[in-house]
Amino acid sequence: MRSGTWERIGLQILFWVLVLSFALPLLWFFLTSLKTRVDAFSIPPKLLFSPTLNNFRSVMSDSVFLVNYKNSLIIGLTTTLCSLLIGLPAAYALARFKMKKKEDLAFWILSVRMAPPIMVILPFYLMFQRFGLMDTYTGMVMIYL
Repeated sequence: MRSGTWERIGLQILFWVLVLSFALPLLWFFLTSLKTRVDAFSIPPKLLFSPTLNNFRSVMSDSVFLVNYKNSLIIGLTTTLCSLLIGLPAAYALARFKMKKKEDLAFWILSVRMAPPIMVILPFYLMFQRFGLMDTYTGMVMIYL
């Protein structure tokens, strides 16, 4: 075999080792969710068990979980949509058009993203308190944007 073939085989093995190292914990979490409490915490871990959906029923019957899930869904989807509506045209304009101070604007955007969140939390809190945005979807979306 040629050396290029060995390199490809080595890369394939490395790829599958990485895929398994990321996929196995997710599989373990999923399988644990199908176990009873006793099976989940048994030592040594039980690999053969009778699956149950009672854990999912328990979580879905909890109204607090459903409210929190709805809130996360609304805030996440709205933030994503707004980010795309603002970011895509802005990125296109920065990439395609010639403008003065383009490098300075790009550097400012990057600098703001690198600032620690604790630096802006107090000004945001004071602004949100003044404008009545505390505990609102709009306030959360603005924070994430």
